[in-house]
Amino acid sequence: MGFTADYVTGVWLGNDDQRNEMKKVTGGGLPAQLWKSVMLAAHQGLPVHALPTPDLTPPVLADTEGTAGGMVVGGSGGADPVRSIGNAIDDLLGSIFGR
Repeated sequence: MGFTADYVTGVWLGNDDQRNEMKKVTGGGLPAQLWKSVMLAAHQGLPVHALPTPDLTPPVLADTEGTAGGMVVGGSGGADPVRSIGNAIDDLLGSIFGR
């Protein structure tokens, strides 16, 4: 697995029947060479893009005494903490991949 500002790519080489042909193939060898070849071809002619830098400011935790769960991300009272974390993850991925 690897990524650039434009693409995310993973390669897997192997077989599922325990044949010996792949026993000495490691991730730093043939798969890495294949990944590099794919990424060079995919980026041919594209301008260089820097990776976006996500906002790493920690979320504000609000004391929600009297509600189930004790602390909720974002300080929205009875907000669902799982949804708040999910939204934070979506925001992070969006800032990285431009969605």
